[in-house]
Amino acid sequence: MNKLTNEELKRLKNRLVADNRIYMSEETTGAKAEELEERWKWAQKSSAVSTALENSFSDEQLIFIIRDATGVLNHSPSQKELLPALRDFIKRRFGKWPYALTKAGVARSAGKQGITCEQQIDNHKEKMVILSKLREKTKAMGHVPHPHQVGSLKRGVEKYFDSWYEALDAAGINSFTVAGFKGYKIDNLTEDDLNRLEYIKNKAKELGRVPTHMEIPCEIKKPLIKSCGSWRNALFQIGMIPVIRRKPFSRTYLDHRSRNNPHTHNASLHNCYFKLVNIDEATAAALKNIKEFYCVHNYFPSKDEVPVDQRTLLIQQCKTWANVLYQLGYVEEYINKKS
Repeated sequence: MNKLTNEELKRLKNRLVADNRIYMSEETTGAKAEELEERWKWAQKSSAVSTALENSFSDEQLIFIIRDATGVLNHSPSQKELLPALRDFIKRRFGKWPYALTKAGVARSAGKQGITCEQQIDNHKEKMVILSKLREKTKAMGHVPHPHQVGSLKRGVEKYFDSWYEALDAAGINSFTVAGFKGYKIDNLTEDDLNRLEYIKNKAKELGRVPTHMEIPCEIKKPLIKSCGSWRNALFQIGMIPVIRRKPFSRTYLDHRSRNNPHTHNASLHNCYFKLVNIDEATAAALKNIKEFYCVHNYFPSKDEVPVDQRTLLIQQCKTWANVLYQLGYVEEYINKKS
């Protein structure tokens, strides 16, 4: 084939999609299926025309083809249920076949023995209820919950997610949404609790930042959590915000990996946001320069746009550039700083 015009490419593309629907039909016999496979065999081979045909499909169009096939077959399509040429296009675009099914929002259990469309609808409704309950539980607790803190809800989560982070992400729960939960003042704390809070304040001065709960002895932390309701609210009593993990529970698996790789808390601060306390003059001046840069240029400077001495000082204090900007309250803007 010679190079195609846009109109010829469009007709070829429409023909491939139409033939794929015929290929999926229960009325298509073995001989007819072989004829269709042979007709498009050239598209499986590397050539300028086959590449142009493949590239003419957008991600959305390939996803629509998967969803359309799900409706026609009444289950998620297996690879052999689509024309080989179209199947190859989809696999090259999205990687492995299960990834393509996930991208299309259909069940990864494919083929005639897989989940029917009706079952997929029921499962989706059940998953939405589970995520809603997870959000309610999070709001009631005032912090991102651990798997063991949600009771029987964990079994429902395990049915649909491989890791606790995936479930939290699907529910729209992250450390920043939880950070928006307002604490409340407790007026009748005991003398012992006030002394425990004083210990935390002194620890923060020693570290130059808010301490993580792992850096506080259990005999101080546990009574405070009991008295204040949560670690977050304990810190609220002394005007502090907890250390925020950017991807909490990213290594907390719910599948077979939970047995082989049991999760332990990560003490590293490189994936965290935390507030500095008792900032020295040099650090305060460096942060002020970044704020002034933003006011002039309307975007946050990259590390390379900051003098080396100031950059070195700030990263030494904050661990990451993202946390440098967090000191100024500019997290979301940092993500989209030049968009």
